[in-house]
Amino acid sequence: YTWGVTSNPHGGYWNKLNNVKPKPESVIEEIDISGIAESIRAWKPDRVEKLEGKPEAFVVGLADWQLGKAYPGNGTEQTVERIKSSLNNAVKQVQRLRSEGRNLKTLYLANLGDHIENVAGSYASQSYEVDLNLRDQIELAIELNMLWVKTLAPMFERVIYTANPCNHAQLTRGQGRVNI
Repeated sequence: YTWGVTSNPHGGYWNKLNNVKPKPESVIEEIDISGIAESIRAWKPDRVEKLEGKPEAFVVGLADWQLGKAYPGNGTEQTVERIKSSLNNAVKQVQRLRSEGRNLKTLYLANLGDHIENVAGSYASQSYEVDLNLRDQIELAIELNMLWVKTLAPMFERVIYTANPCNHAQLTRGQGRVNI
């Protein structure tokens, strides 16, 4: 596409897109989120035993998943597999630390942002690089966050979950005004 302008009847100009071409169908396939959600719900992690001793904390930062972002051969399904692999590695890390005699009593689970890609607003080609709509991205992000909570929380006596706002999850109402 190319950028253009058109006059505003009340004065000034509006930006417009010229020469917009349809998204090639062969580049990115849309996927069925229900199958991914079911695979997340069915996944079972390894379990660990509690130890006695000086209490310590285990900190996990979850950042930049950008669920819904896709490139040919590397989209949401591959991202979900990497996230589940990371969760399994976190479980193994807890097991390893406990086998060394560390008593992990508190879990700090931090959503550091950009768990979804969104569908527009962060950069010009964003709407052409997604394989999930916004609703499916949000639902998948909730499913995966809850998977981390449900998997790790039973291993600890105390759990603190925190999240922060991010630019990719920011919803806007036309012309760039922040809405949510």
